[in-house]
Amino acid sequence: MRVEQKDACACLSVNRVDQTSGMTGNSSFPRQARLLQPTQFSAVLLRRCYRKGHFVQVYVLKTEYCSARLGIIVAKRDLHRSVDRNFAKRLVRETFRTQRSTLPPLDYVVRIIKPISSPEAAAMRHELENLLVKPRSCID
Repeated sequence: MRVEQKDACACLSVNRVDQTSGMTGNSSFPRQARLLQPTQFSAVLLRRCYRKGHFVQVYVLKTEYCSARLGIIVAKRDLHRSVDRNFAKRLVRETFRTQRSTLPPLDYVVRIIKPISSPEAAAMRHELENLLVKPRSCID
């Protein structure tokens, strides 16, 4: 049983409990915390405000939404096997999910730029945490 609320900020309250999964709002990854439409992705990418690491590139855009939202881009030409693409997306989602309550209310698009093997997963997670916490100064 999910409680629907009209206010965008209230629907992402960290005290809300999602009764379908039993998880609190600060540890879940609800639909409202995702970029879903191509127009949402293009708005972030066209701003060209990003930071680049060894494994990922993080684009950011200031938003009027009250919580951080995430979009993930993984190209087939960069990660050929679907297993690798899914692994990379899972790592990004998990890192974002754990950091979401501490992040500023920005739209983030994470682009995977290098294949990630299992031994490199911890390094990629650490890099992504640093890139998410310290967004580029081009944000107004």
